[in-house]
Amino acid sequence: MRRRLAPGLALVAALGALATPGGAAGAEPAVADLPIVPRIDAAMKERLRAVLAQGQALGNRPTVFAKVGDSITAGTGFLTALDCARPARWGAYRHLRGTVAFYRRQPVRRSSVPCEPTSSFGRASRAAVPGWTVSDALERPAAGARRAGCRRRESPLACEYRELAPAVAIVMYGTNDVGYTADPTSFREGLRAIVRTSVERGVIPVLSTIPPRLDRARIGRRVKAYNAAIARVAREEQVPLLNYWRSLQGPRVIHFGLGNDGVHPQVLGRCRPHCLPLDFTRRGLRYGVNLRNLTALQALHKVRRVVLRDGEPDPRRAR
Repeated sequence: MRRRLAPGLALVAALGALATPGGAAGAEPAVADLPIVPRIDAAMKERLRAVLAQGQALGNRPTVFAKVGDSITAGTGFLTALDCARPARWGAYRHLRGTVAFYRRQPVRRSSVPCEPTSSFGRASRAAVPGWTVSDALERPAAGARRAGCRRRESPLACEYRELAPAVAIVMYGTNDVGYTADPTSFREGLRAIVRTSVERGVIPVLSTIPPRLDRARIGRRVKAYNAAIARVAREEQVPLLNYWRSLQGPRVIHFGLGNDGVHPQVLGRCRPHCLPLDFTRRGLRYGVNLRNLTALQALHKVRRVVLRDGEPDPRRAR
């Protein structure tokens, strides 16, 4: 196993120079000014194409993606309905259907929903668990111990990547982290470790900003700093940033997309018998779960078009 990961470690060192220019100079833009759909310019594309090539050499599968995060990611409202043959209401986003079909090609195990076949959309990720912080994904069991289904001393993130062999990962931590400290420094370095672990294993990490916290004003005020930390890691490590927080700021979005607890995104409709997480019309996009699903699909679509299919990158932003 150690020999297998050595090329990935070499890749991190080789790509370090590519990551540095993007974060070395210039003022960091405010999160409110960053686009919702990730921008992938030529320099980032070059970096991500190298990560993709490394992943393919390790056996990663282009038609598979991983979900990494806390309850907002682990919840059955996040993308899982795409495995259950429920018709989506695409509205202005019909172009995303090809990306959904692309990621449904590869059956995977460990479904979180009673639907067959299971693809990445319905996967119950070992690295997405309610209540988790960024450090939980990286924590290794004590010597001699192991988690069910994983190897000894293997972190949940490493276990998920080994078992699933994805080419891409949607990563969102911070909603729980923000409740512990007003200083996001350790969170930022934990997130950076997730990015670098992903790159070592040839997985393209797509980082996501977190939604507001409306349950406690003291905690809610910290979200800005944590989102700035997420954006900073994405910028310095030159990986895509999905700005979910910004998608929730629209004037038509109800209660910033959140449910009554002020923490978890709300979905359109009553979930007994069926809610409507795949309604991407103007009606559906007033709700946080619907926006989370749409923006994740948009990010996957962008990575697929620009990186996996070697498409045209975004123009470099003027400084």
